[in-house]
Amino acid sequence: MFLISFILVLPLSVFLLLMSPNIYVFSFLEIVFFMGIVFLLISLCFRKILFKNVSFRELIFTIIGIMVFSLFFHGIINLKASHDVNKAIAEATANGIKLKFQEMIPPPVPNNKNAALLYKQAFNLEKKLNVRYLQEWKYMPYDSLIPLKKITAKQKKTILKVMKDPEFVQFYNLIKDAEKLPYCRFDIYYKNILLSSPFNHLTEMREIARLIAARTYLLTWEDNYRQAFESVKEGLLLGNSLSNEPILISQMVRVAIDEIGIESAKRFINNPHVSLSINDYKNLMSIINKKNTFFLGNALNGEIVFFGKYILNFKSQLDRSYSLLKSHPFKSYLYIIGTKIFLKLTRPIFKEDYVFYLRTMSKLIVYSNKPYFLIKNNIDNLSKHINHLKNNKIQSIKYIFTIMTFPAYKETFNLQAVYTADCDILKIILGLRIYKQKFGYYPDNLNLLSPGIITKLPVDPFTGKNFIYRKKGSGFIIYSAGLNFNSKNIDSELSYDSSH
Repeated sequence: MFLISFILVLPLSVFLLLMSPNIYVFSFLEIVFFMGIVFLLISLCFRKILFKNVSFRELIFTIIGIMVFSLFFHGIINLKASHDVNKAIAEATANGIKLKFQEMIPPPVPNNKNAALLYKQAFNLEKKLNVRYLQEWKYMPYDSLIPLKKITAKQKKTILKVMKDPEFVQFYNLIKDAEKLPYCRFDIYYKNILLSSPFNHLTEMREIARLIAARTYLLTWEDNYRQAFESVKEGLLLGNSLSNEPILISQMVRVAIDEIGIESAKRFINNPHVSLSINDYKNLMSIINKKNTFFLGNALNGEIVFFGKYILNFKSQLDRSYSLLKSHPFKSYLYIIGTKIFLKLTRPIFKEDYVFYLRTMSKLIVYSNKPYFLIKNNIDNLSKHINHLKNNKIQSIKYIFTIMTFPAYKETFNLQAVYTADCDILKIILGLRIYKQKFGYYPDNLNLLSPGIITKLPVDPFTGKNFIYRKKGSGFIIYSAGLNFNSKNIDSELSYDSSH
């Protein structure tokens, strides 16, 4: 009886959930309606059993009446939710947000211009070499648990010998050739991205970044500076191969690859025995200038198109059920039917969640195209609002997907700011090196670099002011205020000391 009452009242429960301001109002109304239906059904059953004055037809009509009453209010809230979805979609489209697959999916690339095909060959070679040199790989720079400073000279010589393996040489040549091609498009089934496991290439690309950094480190160690310089360029160029993938995780990996390249470049430049020309520094600066440091907008838009659709489309949630149908036909069939009914009845909740998700993401996309110091307060205020909804039991159900995903999206703004700072610091470092070669000393302040060496001097994304810079001994130190906005607490990841 209670199960029947629950099924009958579920459509009405969805209406009450979306209309109630808090859990107390919802609980009160839910109990009233639920117990009312239970009481009505029990009284009808008792009358039929004890007095036999209730026909089976009357009982069925009563249940149908309750169901119609419940579905009527469910229909009203579903129409309202659909109207809200259409309105939110119109608002997003008017603001330039792309909502169609064809607008976000990168165009096809001819095989002879597609770097991804060469990278795939490099992936296969790397796996083969990893197996062949499994023991040596344990102390591979940047790819082992051993810190660089603790890798012995003997181990370095061994790795250098390994890197002379013809297939290792071929591996690095494939990467060099791939970076010369104009396009890179890996096989990603964008239309069903969650079920197609499309991200294997990201792990492999990150591995390549570490192996390029290892080669740079070892070539520098054996005083082969010209080849090491070419390796530095390859490390800085590698991440560009992922720049056209409109997926947040792809851009996070691209940033990670670039960070490996930037750290490797800083280490190389800071070597006191390395001597580069002004043109060399300008070549590196040209690579950095082409980096897309405001990458979040397109990536967040991709999240809406490729992942946001799952709030409204539940087909993927049933795929597992259909596969189970083969092994347990009857049990799985009931499960599928039950799941379909439940998802159909709770659809208005997910529609409201999608509306909130779409409007929240639209705000984030607008923020993503502005410097961090200008939008930090906006992000914090939005975060407080999301946390307030999270603490409200009703709102936390209505907007469950948005509340679950927002913290990760918020963190990407910090990452974008750190990445921007790292790119700009490297750019300024290169500018300072050029200045010294021209004048024989480092400038007293960064403003002297612009416009002669750096057309427009970048500012710290965390403060909107110049990066903190001062001379130190025969070199200099430059750093960002960082996430805590405290210049006294230097973040080692956002600093560079040329005197070391």
